[in-house]
Amino acid sequence: MTLIDELKIEIEKLISETDYFLVDLIIRGDKSYRVIEVYIDTEKGITIDECSKIGIEIQSVLNKNYPWQYRLEVSSPGLDKPLKDIRQYKRHIGKNIKISFEEYKLEKIEIGEIKDVKENNIILEKNNSQLEIELPKIKSAIIQTKIKK
Repeated sequence: MTLIDELKIEIEKLISETDYFLVDLIIRGDKSYRVIEVYIDTEKGITIDECSKIGIEIQSVLNKNYPWQYRLEVSSPGLDKPLKDIRQYKRHIGKNIKISFEEYKLEKIEIGEIKDVKENNIILEKNNSQLEIELPKIKSAIIQTKIKK
């Protein structure tokens, strides 16, 4: 089992009885000093205070089980990070998304509005037509922000 797998299990245990879910975990650096980036969210969004609270809990687990030097960063994924969890798609229904996915063994890119999220599919609306995309085929999905003039 890799270090990332171990930490994911530990973090998911910590948040299992809450509304929080782990979106992503990134570990950079080497054995002498690691940077651990934890991205968490809820279906309604997450505050800085909530990230801080979870960070303290994660830190206590790290200090107890992992004796190396590290810097821990806990935050929401932010709009610039790709969506990874179906709950993120549900939260962003009605927003525009740039999505890269596999179709007939080719990579396709579309920009449209998330209309609905079903069991394992995203419904994207583009030019008054709907496209159903299976979650496992999605390679990248990033919310497109509108800049008001």
